[in-house]
Amino acid sequence: MHYQKNFLTNVIFRLDFEGILELKENTDTAFSNEISEKYPFASKEPLQLTMISATPTSKSFQEETIYRRDYKNSKDAQKTVYLFPDALVVEYKQGQYKNFDSFYEDVNFVYEAFQKSYHIEAFKRMGLRYQYLT
Repeated sequence: MHYQKNFLTNVIFRLDFEGILELKENTDTAFSNEISEKYPFASKEPLQLTMISATPTSKSFQEETIYRRDYKNSKDAQKTVYLFPDALVVEYKQGQYKNFDSFYEDVNFVYEAFQKSYHIEAFKRMGLRYQYLT
């Protein structure tokens, strides 16, 4: 069924996995080369990660800087891939989602490039999220 109006504002695919050490560093990755045709590298953002641990007798705080890599689509900057040390995200923003087939094609392209680069056998979580107009 096709609607005359697209009510989806954002469509997000997320794949969580055990952390990849290489992705915690501020270095370029093989993945960047694999997807550069459709998603040229746009930026590398440092993120502050704070871990809190508490027991009845103690507490501790640990901070770490990790890097998120952002890849914008070469034809449409509203389509973005985010690569975290422990997650891969494909996001269509502001009405770029037209149908599942074209979204699946982009997700599959990114996933294949990711697997070619990192060969992950097990994933912690896979999700597909839609945000609607309100």
